[in-house]
Amino acid sequence: MADVVARGLDEVRATSLWTRRGQEIEEGGSLLDDNNVVRVEIFDPPMCCPTGICGPTIDPVLLDIQEALLKIHKQFDRAASVERYLLSQQAARFMQNPQVLALLKKEGTGILPITVVEGEVVKTKSYPSFQELDQWIKARRNNHGQL
Repeated sequence: MADVVARGLDEVRATSLWTRRGQEIEEGGSLLDDNNVVRVEIFDPPMCCPTGICGPTIDPVLLDIQEALLKIHKQFDRAASVERYLLSQQAARFMQNPQVLALLKKEGTGILPITVVEGEVVKTKSYPSFQELDQWIKARRNNHGQL
């Protein structure tokens, strides 16, 4: 956790751009090819900012997910994209995913965050760990004949 804070908010914000939009990568990079990319979507609960890493007190859980996303970005570079959607800012994205919408109607916002990998809900009520993200991405890449 301290590692993320030590890097400074500028790096976190730059990485969040990659994680929120999925098709944008580090400066100087190129657009991802959607056919070869494992797509991960995280449907976040309402927060004050895109990463939740702001304000005087930072939730350690939000630091952990941000650190996991930094590691995923570094490890998989253009082979995986992670998009994060905030209920308070991108409600339409929640409505466009039938599985997410059904879970929200049935369970309410307590079901958030919801993690979706390649269209499949893989986790609810808590953020995935780096190990989980790594496992899911590798499994999907192996299914597509990629290493």
